[in-house]
Amino acid sequence: MQRSLDWRDSPQRPPAAGDLFFGLLLDAEPADQALARGRLIAEGMGFGGRFMHGRRLHISLQSVPPSRWDGESAVAAACRAGARVAMAPFWVSLDGVATFNSGKEENALVLTTSSPEVRELYGRLREALIQERLPPGRPDFNPHVTLKRGPGFVAEMPAVGLGWTAREFVLIRSFRGQGRYEIPGRWRLQGRATPRPGS
Repeated sequence: MQRSLDWRDSPQRPPAAGDLFFGLLLDAEPADQALARGRLIAEGMGFGGRFMHGRRLHISLQSVPPSRWDGESAVAAACRAGARVAMAPFWVSLDGVATFNSGKEENALVLTTSSPEVRELYGRLREALIQERLPPGRPDFNPHVTLKRGPGFVAEMPAVGLGWTAREFVLIRSFRGQGRYEIPGRWRLQGRATPRPGS
């Protein structure tokens, strides 16, 4: 069953028209914790703009470029690619804070992750897209969670105690101009979860 989410009250920009991308959605508790940490940082640094809603926080993974998006056939092929990927659940440590330039005098306040399993999942999805004859995203990858967009700047700094166990990944389909997206695919990560570092 497809899940439809509304972006209209969020500062997160929807992907380009017809874009498809895989992602990791944060669970409710770590999303609330991430936003709480972001608010403290933003208030201390004078970073403007509105925060995203917690249920929209995610790490973007592989995407299908808009030039190759042709409707339902691309969605079906991307779903087949997602079904090819097998990994065990893993801990995602949100261990850094940074500012990304978003253009138009806006910056993105983000949490970054150094968890190797996120990059491994990105690589496996890349291989799966190639097998389905869909062009994968760039090989370089800077995984992050966007908390808000607006005027301001925060120097890179560590974040401590934030993260969650990723137990699934999803395929997100955007509808530019409609302020919403759908989740046509969802895949559980199977096996013994990778423990949290230090646990």
